[in-house]
Amino acid sequence: MATVGSAAQGSFAALDNNSTFKECYQNLSSMLKSYRFDGIDLDIEEPISQSGISRWINHLYDDFGPSFEVSTAATTLALQSRALYHFSQLNYSKLEHGHQH
Repeated sequence: MATVGSAAQGSFAALDNNSTFKECYQNLSSMLKSYRFDGIDLDIEEPISQSGISRWINHLYDDFGPSFEVSTAATTLALQSRALYHFSQLNYSKLEHGHQH
């Protein structure tokens, strides 16, 4: 399983930007295929939009199939409160329900 992200500034910015998504995603996809990863852990500690992460996960499942594992860890507050999500302002409950493979 590969890990992407962390608190490195800009970790998710290129994948959240419409003009840079395609190139960045192609690079990520090529690396995952080259090393035959069976999944990816998204360590989201930087801002990314709900639509941006959904697009990314949809592309991963489209390219790698339903057996490809995608994981992420939400903070306790992100799971307990509708108003407080995470550093990135993601609604993890919505994210989970939108991507059940």
